[in-house]
Amino acid sequence: MKARLIVLGVLCALCASLFAQGGALQPGDRIAITSSDDASLSVTRTVTRDGYVYVPVVGVTNAAGQNLAQLQTAITSQLRSHGNFAHVKVAKEADPNAPITISGLVGLTTSVPWRPDRHLSYLLAFANPGKAANLDAIQITDAAGRLFIASATTDPALRPGDSVFVPNLSKPDEILVVGGVKTPGGVTYEPGMDANKAIAKAGGISGHGDPYQISVERDGQKLENTVTLLRGDIVRVGLVADRRFVSVQGAVKNPGIVEFKDGMTLLDVIDAAGGVTIKGDLSRVQVKSLIGRTDGRYDVAAIKKGLKPDVKLLASDIVDIPLIGARGR
Repeated sequence: MKARLIVLGVLCALCASLFAQGGALQPGDRIAITSSDDASLSVTRTVTRDGYVYVPVVGVTNAAGQNLAQLQTAITSQLRSHGNFAHVKVAKEADPNAPITISGLVGLTTSVPWRPDRHLSYLLAFANPGKAANLDAIQITDAAGRLFIASATTDPALRPGDSVFVPNLSKPDEILVVGGVKTPGGVTYEPGMDANKAIAKAGGISGHGDPYQISVERDGQKLENTVTLLRGDIVRVGLVADRRFVSVQGAVKNPGIVEFKDGMTLLDVIDAAGGVTIKGDLSRVQVKSLIGRTDGRYDVAAIKKGLKPDVKLLASDIVDIPLIGARGR
């Protein structure tokens, strides 16, 4: 028994080591090679379509199919064969133009362009996490495959290629239906139910939902939409690809996603979300932009009275109506 435990421990350590080294490199991956002994070896290279990288002194080296540790060993060995005994380190570098993505217990699985000022809060605001989302254990996987656990309260900066996954607080005694349905949220679990029945319980597919993009998520894994559902599963209905949206959150009657139309204004979007609740503060409505425009705070009460001009929105904008007396965000 003791011998088995020792073997199991060795296997776990080996798996952890392999995970830390990252997966196999692919054409298009960016590789950063650094050396404190020989500055000429410190370069950034992209794996070619044929799977190779060019390394100073060494020349063309096969990279595709190897992990970072294997490539580092190969480069070191080839340097030694050329009489160069410098130490090198190899790391995977993110594409500076790679988008950041979000999935999990959110109303909208999406990706947005990376910007230097892009923080977790922007992505969460646009994706509209569900009520059962665990915002203190958000999983962020970087472009190199390394996993980090973050909290919405710390609001970390995101990097090119980051993938964000929002988990459940716990496995609820219901099915969560999100995305392009009329009433997203939890529906009562029934043994033997499938995705179609869960969607029907959520009011059916909405006008911006795509019936050809239905998926089931279980413990972070995507399954076929024909599987029999279990408690805690997430049924996700995608959005029609050729439509654009604005996310409305906070003190409105129907928070969520509003289909964007050219020329749409702040008043239009608030009306489309059912109007403001009695606790909503129209004097401090915030508009956040995901595509480069400066964020702004607007007095919608004055706009409604004609004292100030209405504000034209852009597709992917986030409109946030705070509660009366709430501190600014």
